[in-house]
Parts: sequence; structure tokens; C-alpha cells
Amino acid sequence: MTKAPNQTVTRAQLDALEAGRAKPRETLDYTIGGTTEKAIHEQTELERNHALRTGHDRLRQASQSIQTAHVFSAQEGYAKAQFNQAQKSYADRQREAAQSARQKPHSRDR
Repeated sequence: MTKAPNQTVTRAQLDALEAGRAKPRETLDYTIGGTTEKAIHEQTELERNHALRTGHDRLRQASQSIQTAHVFSAQEGYAKAQFNQAQKSYADRQREAAQSARQKPHSRDR
């Protein structure tokens, strides 16, 4: 079983894997049979099930991370707005400095 790290999984790929699963048949089948054929079919089915499991896990994790990011981005925007409302702007500080400078007597005016 080979594992491909960080491989993108789509819903269509998972549907195709699920469609490829073996369906039980109740007809006579004239195949060679034996332990070799059985082992190959078991290995193929194990790989398909592993791909399905990891694909579903990746989609679930991606969905959860998107939902979490959405919640935190809303909270981050709210926090920034609150911070900005609490802080004086650069222009406000400059106006206050100019106003206080106008009110102070200069040394030459004495």
C-alpha cells in the first residue's frame, strides 16, 4: 500500500473509488481461483478502502479547518475594530499637539 502525502482529493475521485468496489455476485464464475487470486483481490480491496478512508478524512479535516478559519476571521475582524476604536489616530494626536502648542506661551512672548 503506497501512501501519497498531501495529495488533493475530490468528491468525484471518492465517488469513482466507491463505484469501483466489488459487488457480491451470486453467479457461477469460472476463474482460476486459489490463494493467489484471493490475495490479489484482498490487497486491491484493502488499497481501495484505505484510499476511501483517507480521502474522507482529508475532506472532513478540510471542511473543519474552513469552518474554524471562518469563525476566527470574524472574531479577528471584531477585535481589530475594537482596537481601532480605542486608539487615537495619527491625525487626532497631531491636532492635540498643535492645540497644546497654541495654548503654551512661547519664551519670546514673555
